[in-house]
Amino acid sequence: MAAEVVERVRGAFRAPRWPRGVGALLGLGAGVAAAGSGVAYEVAHSAPAYYQLGCLVVSIGAVVGLAALGLHSMARFMALLVLGALLAIGVPYAFRSAVLDARGEWVTATVIEVRHPHATYTSSDNHNCELEARGDTFWVQNLGGCGPATRPGDRFEVLRDPEDLVGVAGGHAPITFPVLIPSVGVVLLLLTALGARGMRLRVARHRAA
Repeated sequence: MAAEVVERVRGAFRAPRWPRGVGALLGLGAGVAAAGSGVAYEVAHSAPAYYQLGCLVVSIGAVVGLAALGLHSMARFMALLVLGALLAIGVPYAFRSAVLDARGEWVTATVIEVRHPHATYTSSDNHNCELEARGDTFWVQNLGGCGPATRPGDRFEVLRDPEDLVGVAGGHAPITFPVLIPSVGVVLLLLTALGARGMRLRVARHRAA
């Protein structure tokens, strides 16, 4: 009985009655998951590492799911993969930029502690600095004045949200909400359309076989 139920569920997924609608929902849902987990990752900049890891897992799963909708066409596969990655990678940065553009304040921060990496032959070393500004302390990495020559007591300006919703930035935020929201909306519409077409072709080939 259980095996029969499982087989019916598999069949319904492989060849749904309304492939366009199912594909559209899958494309839209995965896109929303990728964008939402990106925002959650940025908001969780001071949360425990396991919370951020969960956001990353959701983002990766959403991108992989989107790519799977276009397996029968290389062009569609690449389009879904690129659009999904754009949401997963670009949205966190854009969201932080938009929040800082809307309510960020320039503050002068004092370096309390610096953690320089061990000497290597690469240029990808990460320098971590603990800063103090207006009674609050926070960590930054390779930001503004936080670099190989930084020492405790150094001072430099950072752009910070007073409510600490997102992390700090070392330069002016170039992306605003009037740019971010329509851009994400367009990408989600494209994912919806590509998902609908991808599922329709997948079902057509399944039935033909």
